Amino acid sequence: MIIAITPVIGCTRDTSPSTPPNPVNSEYEQSRTLSISGTGSVKVFPNLITISAQVTAVNKSVLAAREEAAETMTALLRTLEKNQITEEDVSTTSFRISERTIWRDGESIRIGFEVTNSIQISITNLDLAPRILDDMITAGKDAIRINSFELTIADKEEYLEVARNKAVINAKEQAEMLSTATGVKLGHILSINTQANIPTQYPRFGVASMEAAPLGDTSTPIAFGTQNIAATVMIVWEIE
Repeated sequence: MIIAITPVIGCTRDTSPSTPPNPVNSEYEQSRTLSISGTGSVKVFPNLITISAQVTAVNKSVLAAREEAAETMTALLRTLEKNQITEEDVSTTSFRISERTIWRDGESIRIGFEVTNSIQISITNLDLAPRILDDMITAGKDAIRINSFELTIADKEEYLEVARNKAVINAKEQAEMLSTATGVKLGHILSINTQANIPTQYPRFGVASMEAAPLGDTSTPIAFGTQNIAATVMIVWEIE
């Protein structure tokens, strides 16, 4: 027996196709805006030097390697103290003991232990920087490594605020000029976005360590130059 089932579709007499909203009367009509990007900058002499240095000792005995590294670091810290570097401006960043190995006949052979002690130094008196650097090299001898030397600005926010103010003035001047030229009137500010650029200089000295030979009367030259702190501001105005 075969039974056929026919679906019944209900209809209403008042059904009519929907009418799309009139875009002219839509409450979501896009507002007219003017977007301006303003820039401002200020040139500043760096007032802070950050030096990352380390001393390294290698010996067949881990205790002997530690002792050598400790003696060198002690001499280095005394040199910093002599150059008026306070305890607050010196911090230990790492201390590491590792095996020193060589590859021979297809296998790794231990030849001793390496002890590395790393510190970070902040120098605010830039005039003393060449002498401090030379004294560090003299104290550390062949065991010292200068990993990085950064010229930067301690109070960045103070100069960044000046750069931002210049950027805002620049953006307002552009907006007023364009509104006058096009005959429109500026309304409320809808959004403001800012971006800053604060560079850091990394001088390179060519060698990471120096031999324990006398330095003579020639000190390490350091060119400080200036840094350009820049700010960009994007302002969106409503056009009335």
